[in-house]
Amino acid sequence: MYKGALAVVSQLEKREVRSQKDIWLKELSVRRGKKVAAIALANKTIRTAFAMQKHNKDYQPQLLVA
Repeated sequence: MYKGALAVVSQLEKREVRSQKDIWLKELSVRRGKKVAAIALANKTIRTAFAMQKHNKDYQPQLLVA
């Protein structure tokens, strides 16, 4: 999970943000560093997956309005 999250954090600065999670991750990366942001993203991903499975729901990202 960590390596995948680190790849996402590394690619985030090369593309524009598309969701609220991207904004959160970009701000966290600037504030705390890439490795801490990657751990936080892995943690958030696992917690989200657990909640989706527990409540039998699909993932609904909060996209930014263009």
